Amino acid sequence: TITALGTSGDVRAAKVLADVVYEEVQPLDRRRAAMKAMGAIRQGALELQALAEKGEYEELLRETLAATLHTVQWKDLKEYASKKFPLPPGKDAQPVPPIAELATRSGDVTKGSVLFHSTASCAQCHQVGSLGKNVGPNLSEIGKKLTKEALYESILYPSAAISHNYESWLVVDQDGNQVTGLLVSDTAASVEIRDAKGINHTIPRANIDILKKQDVSLMPADLQKVLSVQELVDVVEYL
Repeated sequence: TITALGTSGDVRAAKVLADVVYEEVQPLDRRRAAMKAMGAIRQGALELQALAEKGEYEELLRETLAATLHTVQWKDLKEYASKKFPLPPGKDAQPVPPIAELATRSGDVTKGSVLFHSTASCAQCHQVGSLGKNVGPNLSEIGKKLTKEALYESILYPSAAISHNYESWLVVDQDGNQVTGLLVSDTAASVEIRDAKGINHTIPRANIDILKKQDVSLMPADLQKVLSVQELVDVVEYL
Protein backbone atom coordinates (compact mmCIF):
# COMPACT_ATOMS: atom_id res chain seq x y z
CA THR A 1 0.00 0.00 0.00
CA ILE A 2 2.84 2.38 0.87
CA THR A 3 4.54 1.73 -2.46
CA ALA A 4 1.27 2.29 -4.33
CA LEU A 5 0.69 5.60 -2.54
CA GLY A 6 4.14 6.81 -3.59
CA THR A 7 3.60 5.68 -7.18
CA SER A 8 0.29 7.57 -7.34
CA GLY A 9 2.05 10.94 -7.30
CA ASP A 10 -0.99 12.36 -5.50
CA VAL A 11 -0.40 15.24 -3.07
CA ARG A 12 -2.96 13.71 -0.72
CA ALA A 13 -0.87 10.53 -0.56
CA ALA A 14 2.13 12.55 0.68
CA LYS A 15 0.16 13.52 3.78
CA VAL A 16 -0.83 9.92 4.49
CA LEU A 17 2.77 8.76 4.08
CA ALA A 18 4.06 11.56 6.31
CA ASP A 19 1.68 10.43 9.04
CA VAL A 20 3.27 6.96 8.91
CA VAL A 21 6.79 8.42 9.06
CA TYR A 22 6.03 10.56 12.09
CA GLU A 23 4.14 7.88 14.01
CA GLU A 24 6.82 6.38 16.25
CA VAL A 25 4.75 3.32 17.18
CA GLN A 26 4.88 2.15 13.57
CA PRO A 27 7.53 -0.52 12.76
CA LEU A 28 10.80 1.04 11.61
CA ASP A 29 10.80 -0.75 8.25
CA ARG A 30 7.31 0.62 7.52
CA ARG A 31 8.39 4.17 8.42
CA ARG A 32 11.45 3.85 6.19
CA ALA A 33 9.31 2.60 3.31
CA ALA A 34 6.91 5.51 3.78
CA MET A 35 9.79 7.99 3.72
CA LYS A 36 11.08 6.47 0.48
CA ALA A 37 7.59 6.68 -1.02
CA MET A 38 7.32 10.35 -0.02
CA GLY A 39 10.34 11.03 -2.21
CA ALA A 40 8.34 10.05 -5.30
CA ILE A 41 5.90 12.92 -4.76
CA ARG A 42 7.12 16.51 -5.10
CA GLN A 43 5.17 17.70 -2.06
CA GLY A 44 6.41 14.75 -0.04
CA ALA A 45 10.02 15.39 -1.06
CA LEU A 46 9.70 19.03 -0.02
CA GLU A 47 8.36 17.87 3.33
CA LEU A 48 11.47 15.68 3.72
CA GLN A 49 13.69 18.63 2.83
CA ALA A 50 12.01 20.69 5.55
CA LEU A 51 12.47 17.82 7.99
CA ALA A 52 16.17 17.62 7.13
CA GLU A 53 16.62 21.38 7.47
CA LYS A 54 15.04 21.43 10.93
CA GLY A 55 17.00 18.36 12.00
CA GLU A 56 13.86 16.97 13.59
CA TYR A 57 14.31 13.33 12.67
CA GLU A 58 15.45 10.24 14.52
CA GLU A 59 18.96 8.98 13.89
CA LEU A 60 17.54 5.63 12.74
CA LEU A 61 15.81 7.48 9.88
CA ARG A 62 18.80 9.60 8.87
CA GLU A 63 20.16 7.13 6.31
CA THR A 64 16.75 6.75 4.65
CA LEU A 65 16.21 10.51 4.61
CA ALA A 66 19.59 11.17 3.02
CA ALA A 67 19.24 8.36 0.46
CA THR A 68 15.75 9.47 -0.51
CA LEU A 69 16.73 13.10 -1.11
CA HIS A 70 19.80 12.01 -3.08
CA THR A 71 17.68 9.97 -5.49
CA VAL A 72 14.55 12.09 -6.04
CA GLN A 73 13.83 13.19 -9.61
CA TRP A 74 14.08 16.94 -8.94
CA LYS A 75 17.43 18.63 -9.52
CA ASP A 76 17.02 21.30 -6.82
CA LEU A 77 16.39 18.69 -4.14
CA LYS A 78 19.28 16.54 -5.33
CA GLU A 79 21.57 19.54 -5.07
CA TYR A 80 20.24 20.22 -1.58
CA ALA A 81 20.94 16.60 -0.57
CA SER A 82 24.52 16.72 -1.85
CA LYS A 83 25.20 19.71 0.40
CA LYS A 84 23.16 18.65 3.42
CA PHE A 85 24.14 14.99 3.31
CA PRO A 86 27.49 14.71 1.47
CA LEU A 87 28.30 11.11 0.66
CA PRO A 88 30.78 9.38 2.98
CA PRO A 89 34.36 9.52 1.68
CA GLY A 90 35.82 6.70 -0.37
CA LYS A 91 39.23 5.06 -0.42
CA ASP A 92 42.03 7.24 0.99
CA ALA A 93 39.40 9.81 2.03
CA GLN A 94 38.66 10.52 -1.64
CA PRO A 95 35.41 12.54 -1.97
CA VAL A 96 32.56 10.58 -3.53
CA PRO A 97 30.45 12.61 -6.03
CA PRO A 98 26.67 12.83 -5.60
CA ILE A 99 24.70 9.75 -6.63
CA ALA A 100 23.16 11.62 -9.58
CA GLU A 101 26.66 12.26 -10.97
CA LEU A 102 27.88 8.73 -10.27
CA ALA A 103 24.93 7.36 -12.24
CA THR A 104 26.12 9.20 -15.38
CA ARG A 105 29.55 7.58 -15.33
CA SER A 106 30.54 4.45 -17.22
CA GLY A 107 32.70 1.70 -15.80
CA ASP A 108 34.65 -1.38 -16.85
CA VAL A 109 32.54 -4.53 -16.53
CA THR A 110 35.52 -6.89 -16.36
CA LYS A 111 37.23 -4.89 -13.63
CA GLY A 112 33.91 -4.62 -11.81
CA SER A 113 33.51 -8.39 -11.85
CA VAL A 114 36.97 -8.88 -10.37
CA LEU A 115 36.31 -6.27 -7.67
CA PHE A 116 32.90 -7.79 -6.84
CA HIS A 117 34.55 -11.13 -6.10
CA SER A 118 37.64 -9.72 -4.35
CA THR A 119 38.30 -6.27 -2.88
CA ALA A 120 34.67 -5.18 -2.59
CA SER A 121 33.83 -8.44 -0.75
CA CYS A 122 30.32 -8.49 -2.31
CA ALA A 123 30.56 -12.21 -3.12
CA GLN A 124 30.97 -13.02 0.57
CA CYS A 125 27.21 -12.44 0.94
CA HIS A 126 25.74 -12.25 -2.59
CA GLN A 127 25.58 -14.61 -5.54
CA VAL A 128 25.90 -13.78 -9.22
CA GLY A 129 25.23 -16.89 -11.24
CA SER A 130 26.75 -19.82 -9.36
CA LEU A 131 29.47 -17.73 -7.68
CA GLY A 132 29.26 -16.21 -4.21
CA LYS A 133 27.40 -17.02 -1.00
CA ASN A 134 23.67 -17.18 -0.39
CA VAL A 135 23.34 -14.69 2.48
CA GLY A 136 22.03 -11.46 0.93
CA PRO A 137 19.74 -11.18 -2.11
CA ASN A 138 20.84 -12.90 -5.32
CA LEU A 139 22.21 -10.21 -7.64
CA SER A 140 22.26 -12.14 -10.92
CA GLU A 141 19.40 -10.08 -12.40
CA ILE A 142 19.67 -6.97 -10.23
CA GLY A 143 20.60 -4.74 -13.17
CA LYS A 144 17.19 -5.47 -14.74
CA LYS A 145 15.37 -4.52 -11.53
CA LEU A 146 17.18 -1.45 -10.23
CA THR A 147 18.50 1.73 -11.84
CA LYS A 148 22.10 2.75 -11.39
CA GLU A 149 20.98 5.35 -8.84
CA ALA A 150 19.21 2.67 -6.84
CA LEU A 151 22.29 0.44 -6.94
CA TYR A 152 24.51 3.23 -5.64
CA GLU A 153 21.96 3.97 -2.94
CA SER A 154 21.99 0.32 -1.83
CA ILE A 155 25.78 0.35 -1.54
CA LEU A 156 26.20 3.75 0.08
CA TYR A 157 23.12 3.57 2.33
CA PRO A 158 22.58 -0.16 3.07
CA SER A 159 20.17 0.47 5.95
CA ALA A 160 17.99 2.99 4.11
CA ALA A 161 15.65 0.23 2.91
CA ILE A 162 16.20 -3.39 3.88
CA SER A 163 14.61 -6.01 1.63
CA HIS A 164 11.88 -8.15 3.17
CA ASN A 165 13.23 -11.45 4.58
CA TYR A 166 16.76 -10.03 4.61
CA GLU A 167 16.50 -8.22 7.93
CA SER A 168 19.25 -8.88 10.44
CA TRP A 169 18.38 -10.67 13.69
CA LEU A 170 20.27 -10.98 16.97
CA VAL A 171 20.07 -14.14 19.06
CA VAL A 172 21.57 -14.31 22.54
CA ASP A 173 21.44 -17.64 24.34
CA GLN A 174 21.33 -18.20 28.07
CA ASP A 175 25.10 -18.61 28.19
CA GLY A 176 25.61 -15.15 26.66
CA ASN A 177 26.66 -16.39 23.22
CA GLN A 178 25.54 -14.10 20.38
CA VAL A 179 24.74 -14.77 16.74
CA THR A 180 23.69 -12.12 14.24
CA GLY A 181 22.36 -12.85 10.77
CA LEU A 182 19.36 -13.74 8.65
CA LEU A 183 16.45 -15.61 10.19
CA VAL A 184 16.36 -18.83 8.15
CA SER A 185 13.73 -20.63 10.22
CA ASP A 186 11.76 -20.04 13.42
CA THR A 187 9.95 -23.02 14.90
CA ALA A 188 8.66 -24.06 18.31
CA ALA A 189 11.80 -26.17 18.75
CA SER A 190 14.58 -23.93 17.46
CA VAL A 191 15.72 -20.83 15.58
CA GLU A 192 18.16 -21.01 12.67
CA ILE A 193 20.35 -17.99 11.88
CA ARG A 194 22.66 -17.60 8.86
CA ASP A 195 25.58 -15.33 9.70
CA ALA A 196 27.48 -12.98 7.37
CA LYS A 197 29.88 -15.81 6.46
CA GLY A 198 27.03 -17.99 5.24
CA ILE A 199 27.23 -20.36 8.22
CA ASN A 200 23.93 -21.56 9.68
CA HIS A 201 23.53 -21.71 13.46
CA THR A 202 20.67 -23.64 15.07
CA ILE A 203 19.78 -22.51 18.59
CA PRO A 204 17.26 -24.49 20.66
CA ARG A 205 14.24 -22.35 21.49
CA ALA A 206 14.50 -23.30 25.18
CA ASN A 207 18.03 -21.87 25.32
CA ILE A 208 17.24 -18.47 23.76
CA ASP A 209 17.37 -15.46 26.04
CA ILE A 210 16.96 -12.73 23.38
CA LEU A 211 15.62 -12.86 19.82
CA LYS A 212 15.42 -9.40 18.30
CA LYS A 213 15.24 -7.91 14.81
CA GLN A 214 17.97 -5.33 14.27
CA ASP A 215 17.56 -1.79 12.97
CA VAL A 216 20.57 -1.88 10.62
CA SER A 217 21.37 -3.99 7.60
CA LEU A 218 23.63 -7.02 7.76
CA MET A 219 25.43 -5.46 4.80
CA PRO A 220 28.43 -3.48 6.09
CA ALA A 221 28.33 0.31 5.92
CA ASP A 222 31.19 2.32 4.38
CA LEU A 223 31.92 -0.34 1.75
CA GLN A 224 33.07 2.50 -0.51
CA LYS A 225 36.07 3.07 1.80
CA VAL A 226 37.87 0.10 0.26
CA LEU A 227 37.21 1.30 -3.30
CA SER A 228 38.27 4.29 -5.36
CA VAL A 229 35.42 6.19 -7.02
CA GLN A 230 36.23 4.57 -10.36
CA GLU A 231 36.28 1.12 -8.77
CA LEU A 232 32.87 1.81 -7.26
CA VAL A 233 31.62 2.80 -10.72
CA ASP A 234 33.12 -0.40 -12.17
CA VAL A 235 31.26 -2.58 -9.62
CA VAL A 236 27.94 -0.91 -10.40
CA GLU A 237 28.63 -1.22 -14.15
CA TYR A 238 29.14 -4.96 -13.61
CA LEU A 239 25.86 -5.25 -11.70
